[in-house]
Amino acid sequence: MAKEKKAKITNNAASGFDKLRSKMNADDVAIGKMPSILEFVESREYLGLPHGNPPTNLYDLQKLVLKCFYRGSDGNENTELTPEDLALIEKNSLNDSLNGSILDKWKSGNHFRELVLVWGRRCLSESAEIVDPQTGKIWTLGELWNYGKLKIDSWTFDEKTKTMNVINDCNLISQGRRAVYLIQTSSGHEIEATDNHPMMTEKGWVQVKDLKPKDKIAIAASQPFFGTSTEICEDEAAFLGYMSSATCDSTGCYIATVLTDGSLLEDFKKRIFVISNDLKIDSAENYNIKSFDERKYNFVVAQKASKKEETESNIITLITSNGLKNKSGSQKFVPARIFLSPKNVVAAYLRTIFSCDGTSTCTKASRTICKIEASFSSLLLTKQVQHLLSRFGIFATFQSKLINTKPEYILTISKNFYVKLFVEEIGFIDQEQFQKTAKEASETLADFDVPIFSPIVQIKKNGIKRTYDIQVSDKEHLQNFVSNGLICHNSGKDFLTSIIALYEAMRLLEVPGGNPYKIYNLGSATPFTILTIANAASQAQILFKEIKDKVLKSDY
Repeated sequence: MAKEKKAKITNNAASGFDKLRSKMNADDVAIGKMPSILEFVESREYLGLPHGNPPTNLYDLQKLVLKCFYRGSDGNENTELTPEDLALIEKNSLNDSLNGSILDKWKSGNHFRELVLVWGRRCLSESAEIVDPQTGKIWTLGELWNYGKLKIDSWTFDEKTKTMNVINDCNLISQGRRAVYLIQTSSGHEIEATDNHPMMTEKGWVQVKDLKPKDKIAIAASQPFFGTSTEICEDEAAFLGYMSSATCDSTGCYIATVLTDGSLLEDFKKRIFVISNDLKIDSAENYNIKSFDERKYNFVVAQKASKKEETESNIITLITSNGLKNKSGSQKFVPARIFLSPKNVVAAYLRTIFSCDGTSTCTKASRTICKIEASFSSLLLTKQVQHLLSRFGIFATFQSKLINTKPEYILTISKNFYVKLFVEEIGFIDQEQFQKTAKEASETLADFDVPIFSPIVQIKKNGIKRTYDIQVSDKEHLQNFVSNGLICHNSGKDFLTSIIALYEAMRLLEVPGGNPYKIYNLGSATPFTILTIANAASQAQILFKEIKDKVLKSDY
């Protein structure tokens, strides 16, 4: 019985295809009115994107691309450029020969029988970093690709609501090896990108090749992501802060410090004795220790010789496992475990390092102005501390200067709002009077999430590297992600490509006269193929999903 039903279904299907083929071979059959590309996207009868749940609306630039691509073709004979379109072309220099000469092509009167659309590959280099909002871990794009982490979460600026949001399930896409340019800002933020990669500016999105020094690009002041790791407690984080600072060095089996008697030394002792109880602190005069940069140490932490067979102290094990053993000032960095730690642990680390290497001032003129600075010998440490501050919503800048022919990096928190935030969330081990004044001198920022714009100081070609893009959303106001603290555009090209592929399929079904084979002078048995080409399997999968999702949601 089952076989009989299956045979009947198969025969009915074959009969249906025969009838359809017969109908298509009748040249005088009109299957329907050909919709314009915008009708196809917006009408409920076809894709109906604005009527979906949630609705999706094309943005002006997307509409312009589709209009220009299909102008004059069947269904698009009456398509015209509006004054708004012309203004958009002017604003984005789209009539420049480098950017497509849109108006010249529009006015040429040529109609395309076969269409080819090539999207430029806009991307960042493999060294660009993003933060995992779930764990607090910092990944480079190259590391994500190497580990096969192609689904990631993005920290994205919503251009409609002017707020930052986490966008889940974004796609990492390889874009091959390409020439990249290093963009450096006065705030110390920098990133490598291809010359056609758009960056957010005060005037909108501008490609790297069109940027110049003094142009201002957008920085996300806040990246509020902390981990949940319990590998390090507050005491250990505070101690690692001392070891990352300029006050303490690990030299062999000893810890040497330039700290003098006072609140910082007492806090330092408290932390180490919580971690390890087999230690002693002596005057540095009792030890012959070679120092980094010929510094004069005041105290040495050594292991008690209480056992005949000595084992390594817990405190030395902690330093070694976090990579800070035998590191000079210029080699120091934030231990990786700190980035994975919860907020209170990160605060303990920063509190120590700023108490050791930081200074704070309040000046009174027409109003009280407070400032916090810290000086580091390590560029890596400076950048990492700047990033950790952004997790608390604190915006800091840094600049380099030469001191005795060696570079020093001065990290500065200058606005009262951020100074108060530092005092409330992190604070100093001492400096009670400053902290009280800073709280009283607070000012309010109108909108905490609005990007800060920092001037570019330099753009230079920086070699050929592996490059990547992140596909965040098909909604234009969400097509960006934060990398290295900067707000970077992503292409969103799969969204428009999927629309074009589906429109081409619909045009074959709705061709005037009902016979697409005649239009292309093909035999009726020849298959039609609509071809889209991606430069990576992962990108092809993303495009296929875009097409599939639109098909399944379409009444047509």
